[in-house]
Amino acid sequence: LRRLLPRMDVFLMLPDPKVVNANTVRLILLVSYNRQIPVVGFSRGLTAAGAVAAVVSDPAQIGHEGARMAGLWNPETGTLPSPRYASEFSMVFNHMVARSLGVTFPDDSRDLVQWRKALK
Repeated sequence: LRRLLPRMDVFLMLPDPKVVNANTVRLILLVSYNRQIPVVGFSRGLTAAGAVAAVVSDPAQIGHEGARMAGLWNPETGTLPSPRYASEFSMVFNHMVARSLGVTFPDDSRDLVQWRKALK
């Protein structure tokens, strides 16, 4: 991590249990913060723990996605569409960490909607 961080502008933390787990997450967040590298996580808990932001899907959003995928199920072949990221998501920000790292996020809800469209 210490070798990689100097070459990074942002650390996109993916849910890989070999890398991100109860034993490593605090160290990753602390080292990244000390090196002034913003971390974008995958859960509200990571954002509360020190990630600058996260893209998350809540249970209702995941349920909607599951219903959409079930609607694409082919009963004759039993096949489902390929796995994919949820099309419904929310963005969560840790404004205190962002401020200390000099990261700014849109304040205006219209700008936030444009941001979300750009992520899709």
